[in-house]
Amino acid sequence: MGDVLTRATLEVKPVKLMASGGRRGRHTEHLGHLLSVMQSVARAHPGATW
Repeated sequence: MGDVLTRATLEVKPVKLMASGGRRGRHTEHLGHLLSVMQSVARAHPGATW
């Protein structure tokens, strides 16, 4: 994919997805939003299985 982006003269900036390690409980602010969405789905459908 990097090859295609280079040929298209597009610059890709590195993105830091994790603050420093999920298993240690340190996450970026994006996880908070995702968690709230997942919790609302679980609360809207009690007893559902995934």
